[in-house]
Amino acid sequence: MFRTPRSIGVAAAAVLVASLALGPSFAPSTAEGQGANRAQIYVVQGRVPSTFSGKDGLIRFGRQNHRNVLQEVTDVPVKERSWIARLIVQFTRPLGDWEFGVYFFQVNGNTREFINSTSVHVNDRNERNFIQKLELKRPEFKPNTKIDLVLRVRGHEAGTRRVTLSGEEIRVRHTGTVDFTQ
Repeated sequence: MFRTPRSIGVAAAAVLVASLALGPSFAPSTAEGQGANRAQIYVVQGRVPSTFSGKDGLIRFGRQNHRNVLQEVTDVPVKERSWIARLIVQFTRPLGDWEFGVYFFQVNGNTREFINSTSVHVNDRNERNFIQKLELKRPEFKPNTKIDLVLRVRGHEAGTRRVTLSGEEIRVRHTGTVDFTQ
């Protein structure tokens, strides 16, 4: 069947209207369409100021006070000690999600062994900079080990930071005698 030029124009207009109406739902969101969201990660210990100067004051503070070696809290018995720090994160663009994951791996040579993970929930998905308190408790985390902190957003790795946990190891004293009364 042969169509007139007018019916072809009406059909083309209908297709155009439908594509404009449905097009945004098929297009990737801004966060998805720009490639991987990368993160700069800083781990700081000690007091964090409540206010910062300038737009990137938090990141400047994190960069200046980052620690590669974390010291454990020493005012409690050895078995109850932990490492307390603040995680400062800057993404390359707004997060675009309500949470991101922090995964902890113990590093042994060239291998990584999963230890634990946590989710960080955010108040504003349009922010790029975040700060989160971390407490790494014994016995899950061991002193004098290297830990990789891996950030994941929507299942994709955004960044990694390696830190060393410094602390006193529990000494087991072997006397050579066996006591069955305990």
